[in-house]
Amino acid sequence: MPTKAIEHALVDDYSDLPLRLREVVARSAEYVDNRQGAKIVNEHCFPTGDRSLETWWLPTKTINGRVVHPTAAVLREAWRRMNEAPERMRGRRPTAVVGIGRGRRRTQADESQRAPPPT
Repeated sequence: MPTKAIEHALVDDYSDLPLRLREVVARSAEYVDNRQGAKIVNEHCFPTGDRSLETWWLPTKTINGRVVHPTAAVLREAWRRMNEAPERMRGRRPTAVVGIGRGRRRTQADESQRAPPPT
């Protein structure tokens, strides 16, 4: 049986987040600093650093000289960034293809067609 805090987080405050992230919000502290926020994002979304969180547009409070953000806002921004990121196909380029890169690459066929050195 979920507690009242978990029920509250699961109902409608964070309805734009998936269920697994709403559960994280319910179980975490209400406010996190950049290091804690980056750790939560690393565990549940994608790799990021605390210096990256400094550039995110998040609501902040300064408590005892430390800047903290609502945990829900950090996860909401991470989820938004993950959904807006374009998908790209990545892989290694074939190395046997002639003409890729800065200069023309030599293949085994090029070596066999080359004239023998003069004697």
